[in-house]
Amino acid sequence: MGSRGQSGCAPCLQGSYAAGNGTVICTPCEAGKSQEVGGKSTCNFCEPGSYQDGTGLAQCKPCAAGTFGNVTGLLGCSACLLGAFTPLASQTVCGDCPVGQFQDALGQVFCKACGNGLYTPYNATTLCSQCSAGRFNDKTGVSICEVCRTGTFSEANAAVCKECAPGTFSNVTESKSCLVCGSGKYQTKPGQTECGDCEIGYYASLPNQPSCEPCPAGTAAGVNGSRSCVPCSIGYYQPSTGQSVCLQCPAGEFIATEGASDCTGCAQGTYSDTNGTVTCTGCPIGKYQGSEGKTFCEDCHRGSFAVGRASICTDCQAGTFNAEDGATRCYSCPSNSESKGSRDTCICGIGYYAMGSSNAIDCEECKNGMSCLEAGLTLESIKAESGWWRSDNSSLTFLQCLQGSNCKDGGCAPHRVGALCAVCEPGYQQTSQNAECIVCPSHSASLGGTIGFTALLIFAVSVIFLVIWRSDSEHTPKFSPYKTVRAFTAEDRRAPNFTNNVKILLSVRVVSSPCVRFVYDGFSPALL
Repeated sequence: MGSRGQSGCAPCLQGSYAAGNGTVICTPCEAGKSQEVGGKSTCNFCEPGSYQDGTGLAQCKPCAAGTFGNVTGLLGCSACLLGAFTPLASQTVCGDCPVGQFQDALGQVFCKACGNGLYTPYNATTLCSQCSAGRFNDKTGVSICEVCRTGTFSEANAAVCKECAPGTFSNVTESKSCLVCGSGKYQTKPGQTECGDCEIGYYASLPNQPSCEPCPAGTAAGVNGSRSCVPCSIGYYQPSTGQSVCLQCPAGEFIATEGASDCTGCAQGTYSDTNGTVTCTGCPIGKYQGSEGKTFCEDCHRGSFAVGRASICTDCQAGTFNAEDGATRCYSCPSNSESKGSRDTCICGIGYYAMGSSNAIDCEECKNGMSCLEAGLTLESIKAESGWWRSDNSSLTFLQCLQGSNCKDGGCAPHRVGALCAVCEPGYQQTSQNAECIVCPSHSASLGGTIGFTALLIFAVSVIFLVIWRSDSEHTPKFSPYKTVRAFTAEDRRAPNFTNNVKILLSVRVVSSPCVRFVYDGFSPALL
């Protein structure tokens, strides 16, 4: 550049140039160029990583952080693209966001880390991906999500895996959801890999159960994993909950419906002698049961009977009897007899007697000399009337005593013995025919020797012998020696009577004699 009157040219200043000779004025550097040195004929293009948006400047500007310039002569720098960044100035390129980070804005100086539940496995990512179901990420800036372990699960975008709730389980990794425990199974704890079977005595009728229910009373579950409890069958019961088996009803009880929690005692008149009874058995005829819940029936006692399913026995009516336990009916008493108060046998009525003690009796009408003022008499128990006598309690022969006062109350008067009670017992005497027997005086004894009393003795014996002889000669026995006969008749006598006759004769001793005094002179007694 020059002027008139000057001796030389002046150099162009920084930021300008003069392209040819004879230039009057320097030209400013255009945008995108700079010139740090004066007196230059050209300007320099801005280097990559710098720019110049003005003119006539000595230096280019550096590209700011987040921008870049990858060619010369830039008028301005470009912003880093999505997924890229640069934290420094004067950069010719932007860096890609690394894995686990992203950038969704232009011109950024850093990348953002992927948050919880997110990840990116690629560089220069503009957006993070969600962890898929069954995986999780509890950190930031990761390139991969972790797999959920067994017993847990996750949905998409999960920061953590969740434990399977009670009643559910997961037995594989990377579960998107948990499986529910089926019917008959349960799981009490969270985060489990399997379900357990319901124990015996317990059940689960629905799936997804945290626990099993105990079987109610009247039911049972005998296997593991039961979906329901089985009602106790008839004859069985269960009073408690949570049981594996039902119990048999004990003997004496029964149940005829299913699902029973207890048994019912057998009613009166019935019994059960085995366990597990569905119904009780009625007592058979001849037996009874007056209580509930019994295992047996008892025999009706003699004098009563039962016709079946009886709670009590029925007493035989008057005039009937039975003589055995467990009778099914009563029998009519024979003629001329009546039943005892206990109704277990019949006895002859008043005025009659039985020949033996058997229950199967024949009652005979009482004859003269027999005392029959009460019922139930037998040949052995019957007594002679006062004034009458018989040799023993098996004899059918009743004789009228010579003196009525000698025979009293079926026996002899005091101190009298022998046939017809005609003599005094030793040590006693009778002073006259109708007198009572009195004790002999001291130092004397009774002796049959006096003429008067000897005559009386002979007379008594003769009378007795005559009566016996006539009885034997006039009444011939019609039956065997073991048949029953009436006294003083031609019929029904016990034959033969010879034994009784001998007893009568042998029993006649001394009728009664005066007492005799003995005087002792040395060794020989002398009659005085």
